[in-house]
This record gives sequence, C-alpha cells and structure tokens, in this order.
Amino acid sequence: MKTSACFLMAWLSCLSATAVAGELESSKIKCSELGRKFSTEFKKEYTSDISIWGNPEFHYNSTLGACLVYTEVVDGALNKDINSVWYYRRITDIYSNKVLAYSRYLIHKNDLTKKETLVNLDNVGDAVNLSPDKFSTVKAELFGQ
Repeated sequence: MKTSACFLMAWLSCLSATAVAGELESSKIKCSELGRKFSTEFKKEYTSDISIWGNPEFHYNSTLGACLVYTEVVDGALNKDINSVWYYRRITDIYSNKVLAYSRYLIHKNDLTKKETLVNLDNVGDAVNLSPDKFSTVKAELFGQ
C-alpha cells in the first residue's frame, strides 16, 4: 500500500511539473507574439527617415509575470547633415504597458571623446533615464529571470 501511495505521489508531482512547464512555454509563446505586435506598432509611432531600428527582443519574465520587449532606435547616424546621433533603448512590460527601463542619449558627431549626453523623456512614467552601461546591466537582470 505504501509503495502505491509513493508511486501516486510521484506521478502527481510529475504531472504538476509538466503542467507548470507547459504554462511557462505557453506564456513565452504568447509574449513573443504580443511582443512582435507591440514592436511593430511602436516602430510605426516613432519611425522617421533618419531612424535605424535594431531587432526587438522579447522575454517572458516569470518572476515578475511580465512580458518584456526591448526596442532600440538610432537617429541621425547615416545623415551627414545632422550633427548628433540620438540613441533610444527601452524595456517595456507590455502586460502593464509600463516602461521599466530606458536609456536616451545623444553623441555629437564632432566630439572626439564620444561623450554621451542623457536626454530625459516625459512619457515614460516613473522610469529613470539610465546611462548605456547601467541600462545594459538592468536589461541583463530583467532578461535573465
């Protein structure tokens, strides 16, 4: 009788783990699909003739229960008539429609030191503009969970 009970408990535990793994995989797929839609709309909203878009990245963060979308755009890099190159990177939780982290800065083309000048945004809620290095650290943390 004890052997049967142990077998039943192990079997139920295995079923539970399989269900959780299935839910996680389903969440990742759903996040990827919704992330693609979000990034397409985001590009439509912010695109210009001088924009170069990086490939978006999508990640389901199971710790936060969040669908994260990383977007980046560079403006002015290929236009010789523009004196500065603008960089904008951000991570958005599309489930809550909240910007979790962003980095927006410019570099003057004639500046040999390539000093990054942060330029804050008003439309990102309470997110703080991060230096490129700090942003990379936060991105690695959020996308690693």
